[in-house]
Amino acid sequence: RPEDGRGDLSRLAARGIRFIRGDARALVPADREVRVVTDPNGPVEERLPYDALLVALGAETDAAAVPGLPAGDNLYDAAAIPGLRDRLKAMTRGRIAIVIVKPPYKCPPAPYEAALLVDQALTDRNIRAAFAVAVYLPEKLPMTVAGPAVGAQVKAFVEGRNIRVDTERVLERVEPGLAGAGRLHFVGGASAPYDLLLAVPAHRPPTAVAALTGPSGWIEVDATTLATAHPGIWAVGDVTAVKLPGGGFLPKAGVFAEAEGRVVAEQILARLEGRPANTIFDGIGHCWFEVGGGKAMAVRGTFFGDPAGRVALTEPTEAAFRDKQGFERDRLAAWLA
Repeated sequence: RPEDGRGDLSRLAARGIRFIRGDARALVPADREVRVVTDPNGPVEERLPYDALLVALGAETDAAAVPGLPAGDNLYDAAAIPGLRDRLKAMTRGRIAIVIVKPPYKCPPAPYEAALLVDQALTDRNIRAAFAVAVYLPEKLPMTVAGPAVGAQVKAFVEGRNIRVDTERVLERVEPGLAGAGRLHFVGGASAPYDLLLAVPAHRPPTAVAALTGPSGWIEVDATTLATAHPGIWAVGDVTAVKLPGGGFLPKAGVFAEAEGRVVAEQILARLEGRPANTIFDGIGHCWFEVGGGKAMAVRGTFFGDPAGRVALTEPTEAAFRDKQGFERDRLAAWLA
C-alpha cells in the first residue's frame, strides 16, 4: 500500500530540525532567501534566509507536454496508481501500453519493471495469453545511460516475457478513446492502439528553481561537491544535472540523492567551520530491478568511470528482492527514528 512507504516528517523535530510544510515559490540567490507559502488558503509568503542552502526539490512530471495525454494515466503519479491498478484488475483481455515520453526521467528501470509486474499480475490470474503488452520508448535501447550492453540485456529480458519493446518511438499525441481505449501517435506517422495506458510523462524541474537552472534545463552542479554556480547553494537528487565523463548526465535515482546528501552535509559543515571538506561524491550507486515473481536483479554502477562499463546487472534472485525491501525499511527507520 502507498502508506507503507511513507513516514511522518514532523518527527524530524526530535533531532532539532525545524520542519516547515509549504510550497516553495522561489529561490532568490541575490537576497539569500527562499520564499515559501505555508498556508494553502492564503497567498502570504514566508521568507526564509539562509547561510547555506541545499535544494532537493526533485523533478515534476508534465503530462500536458503531450497533447491528449490523460493525467490519470501517469505511472509516476502516486495518486493515479490506485486507479490504474483497479482498471488493470477489472480487465480480462486487451492491449497494455507503457510509453516513455522522453529522457531524463526518474528511475530508469521503472517503466520496464512496470511492464514485468503487469506481466506477472496477468500470469497470476491465468489470463496473460489474452493480453498484448508493449513498451514504447524514444531511445535506441532501454536505459541508454547504463550503456549499450545493459540496454541490450534489459531489452532481451523484457522481450523474453513476451513484452514488445518498440524503440525510437517519439510520442507526438494521444487520442484517448471510450472506456480507456485509445491510440498513441508517434512522430513520423506510426501509431498504436491501447486499452490501458501507463505513461511516463516528460519531466521538468519545479518553477521555484528557475533562477538556478542552466542550459540543460536542470540545476547544473559540480560532479564531486554538488555545488551550484551560486555561492552557498548546493543541489542534490532529481533536480540536478550531473555531467558524466564521455557525455550524458547521472541518472535520476534516489540512491544518488542519498549519497549526494551525505556529501553536501559535509560540504556545508566544512564551509561553516572554515575548513576543507573531507568527502566528495564518487558517482557509485546501486539499486534493484524488480522483475516479478518475488525476484529482482541487483544493479550496480560506477558512473564516473568508463561509459562502456558503467552498470552491471545480476541474475534475478529472491535474495535481491528481499534486499530491496530491506533497503526501504532501513532508510525509513534511519531517517525518521
